[in-house]
Amino acid sequence: MAGITNSPDYWKQQVKDGEVRYLSQLLINIANRSRDPLERIVWTEARGEDLKGQTLVANVVLNRSRSKQFPDGIYNVIMQNGVNSQGILTYQFISVSDGSYERATPNDFTKQSVSEALSGKDYSNGALFFHAVHSVLGSWHERNLMQLFIHGGHAFFV
Repeated sequence: MAGITNSPDYWKQQVKDGEVRYLSQLLINIANRSRDPLERIVWTEARGEDLKGQTLVANVVLNRSRSKQFPDGIYNVIMQNGVNSQGILTYQFISVSDGSYERATPNDFTKQSVSEALSGKDYSNGALFFHAVHSVLGSWHERNLMQLFIHGGHAFFV
């Protein structure tokens, strides 16, 4: 029975027959809970980038959410924190640290880039990190990671 109940066709038929109500709404709500944080982080970290540049930032967050090196789930990846060498609590993303993430108002362009990333468009080559190319030379990323490429104003690393 488990093989049958795990089948998408089984659930489609259950919805058609009215056995499972509101399943599509539940799935939409779950997707939206991931979409909002992703749109916020893309808007705050990649505002001003072209569509590919914003999609790349979304790709990095999605890559992290699938990696065993990072917490499970998009929101948990975005909110991951640690303590820096001075003993100060910091977050993985500057916009979370400085509060701009909470004030973010993603525009339609950002929403489009997130939609592309969520639908499978991936330019990242597996990148798990990025930073602005105008960052200080010799950054932690440059000292500890392999740079994959630069696109727009960001360098991408693994």
